[in-house]
Amino acid sequence: MVETEDLLSETNTGNIDSAEQEIQEGEIFYDDKRPMETGDIRPISRTRIRHVRYYDTDTPKRYDDGQDVGLPEKRVYGAGIPGIVDRVTDWARSSQEEVIANMPKDEIDDEIIDLNKFMIFGGSYEDTANAEGRRTLMVQLTGLDWADFQGEMKQNTDTEDDLDADLLGDVRAQYEQQCSEIEEHFNMRLAACTVNYEIQDDGDEGVYIAGGAQIRIVWDADEWSKLPNSWDNVTQHSVSAINDIYGDLLLDNVYLSIDRGKNQIAWECAINTEHPDLGGSSYYALPEEFQQMCESVDTVIDDKRDAFEETLTNYFAREGYMQGGAFIQMAVDIENGEISSYEWDVETDGEYEDSYEVYANHSHYYDPEEYNINPDVLNDIVESRDFKIALRSALLESPRKEIDTQYFLQMRLTAQEVGGEIKVTVTFVTNRDEPDEMTELFKTLIEGEMDDEDNLNVVFKRVLAQFIKAREPAFMQTNESVVKNWKNFLGS
Repeated sequence: MVETEDLLSETNTGNIDSAEQEIQEGEIFYDDKRPMETGDIRPISRTRIRHVRYYDTDTPKRYDDGQDVGLPEKRVYGAGIPGIVDRVTDWARSSQEEVIANMPKDEIDDEIIDLNKFMIFGGSYEDTANAEGRRTLMVQLTGLDWADFQGEMKQNTDTEDDLDADLLGDVRAQYEQQCSEIEEHFNMRLAACTVNYEIQDDGDEGVYIAGGAQIRIVWDADEWSKLPNSWDNVTQHSVSAINDIYGDLLLDNVYLSIDRGKNQIAWECAINTEHPDLGGSSYYALPEEFQQMCESVDTVIDDKRDAFEETLTNYFAREGYMQGGAFIQMAVDIENGEISSYEWDVETDGEYEDSYEVYANHSHYYDPEEYNINPDVLNDIVESRDFKIALRSALLESPRKEIDTQYFLQMRLTAQEVGGEIKVTVTFVTNRDEPDEMTELFKTLIEGEMDDEDNLNVVFKRVLAQFIKAREPAFMQTNESVVKNWKNFLGS
């Protein structure tokens, strides 16, 4: 599969039909190992057509005397463009109708094709391997059923077996160079992952590629409260936090490290390259297969690095090693209904661990007639910055003493006229980025002494009374009759 623009440009033609006439001789695809003998077109997607022959006997005297068959593979290299295998297979079937019709049949049942009289050529490597794989490819080519075949197609590796030691050495050098370039490219491209390889002897005068990959998640050390002890299993179990969500993408080979110079803590783990989404293998016959693994690591693992970091942050926070653990537990308890409050309406901005903020709302109604004050004046008082500060301090006084903290929670206040009264709603807020002590203060507010209607009424009324009194002239604040007259004035 190539880009149409590349094909037309390389053949200097204006349409596909004309280009087809120009590509029947020579090699049109670029090969960096022999660039002078090849073209410039770089395919974006490829599949193999294996060379097969069949004979009129299952013991032919000459292997080159049989009938040639082009047998399309199932595997696609490069971009996974849908339909490429089907297109190639359809072409192979229509181009070989007579060849397929004359395939050798079983001596007893002439409806059954005898695979014992077939032989596949080339190297020992097969994308769809072994006798069962070859039968699968025959089903694909012919459109017949599995039961329409019997026997096993043989494999001929004479060409591969005849390679001398020098050529195998060249293969090792070529693989080393190609894999080195692939490794360098992806390790510069990947943000959280790295890939690696080794060229190894296969024990039969050949070589193969052993590939691997790792992921590394980094936090500022200040985000951590402490590190897990070396003898517990918290770090090892962190892998399950990811695998339980995304499947077994990671291995149990994981550890935490500290970079004191950068003030960072890193979580590093080996990637399970044998996972189906990553190619299903750690060993590769060709550099292209190693590259495919790297591409899968890029899309399946590296692109999810932010989600993995969030999952790990939640996990270590729940275990008490990162800031925000108390908040997460509180948010979970709120969602599960395990935190209840009589006087406060408590809610989160997300479900369970997705929560970032929690809110507690309480409303109090001030009757202007009770305070003998003009409603507009009352509204101005409760919406003033000083009133908000004083009310927050009063509401938090008891909870702050109970847990002995210097912290204050954020508080919002809104006021509106409802049925002749002034409805004042306060909303206390805390979030995941604040210290765990803030979470404790929030819980104490909504579950402690301030979760009582009488106690809340006392606080709201006391603060307002103080502000009304503070608005009176100083000489009137101790004269009851004058105070009464002043209140009448305020209410006028």
